[in-house]
Amino acid sequence: MIGHLKLLNVRPVSRNSGAERLGEEWRPEEDAILKDNRVLSAKELTRLLPGRTQRAISARSLRLGIIKLWLDSELDVIRNHPNKTARQLMELIPGRTVKSIQWQRRKMGLTYVPLTHKPTGPKSDRKLTRTGNPVVDSIITRCEEDGISLTGIDRELGTGHYFQSKPKTAVLSHIAKAVAFFGGRALLIDEVANITIDWNDV
Repeated sequence: MIGHLKLLNVRPVSRNSGAERLGEEWRPEEDAILKDNRVLSAKELTRLLPGRTQRAISARSLRLGIIKLWLDSELDVIRNHPNKTARQLMELIPGRTVKSIQWQRRKMGLTYVPLTHKPTGPKSDRKLTRTGNPVVDSIITRCEEDGISLTGIDRELGTGHYFQSKPKTAVLSHIAKAVAFFGGRALLIDEVANITIDWNDV
């Protein structure tokens, strides 16, 4: 089951805290901001931490054991290579995992666009074949809305030919990857094994 997403604490550190002075030691409230907003990029965190540079923020985050923050140069790689899968982008962004690249790409409002993908009209006009399984079909609908082929989503998630084969049954591990990729909140299973996707659409 995919865990619920944590709300961000975006309270900026007070400008009279002395944090903007060169060489100032890191204060507990600054460390708290780093820990509570670990999904933000280093650039975004500079707005919450006056006087701290992107590299200083990244270094402090590493020291605290927080996931490595994103630099502008890394975001540019994702932005400039829409035709590369997350696995391919790993070669251009050393130290990043497939999952972290997928998440950051979604956070930036971008999607993987296969080189073989040739649009024939507006997104709403490009229909993909449904399987009859509501859970799998929900993923296919998301692919359709984002203009991603089933070949593309399998390649991006590393799920072999699962979605391309239009399966009648839901493989939880593959469905969970797709839910996370498309920004869903959770994969829910009730007492009689019915599966529901919480897409967190508000």
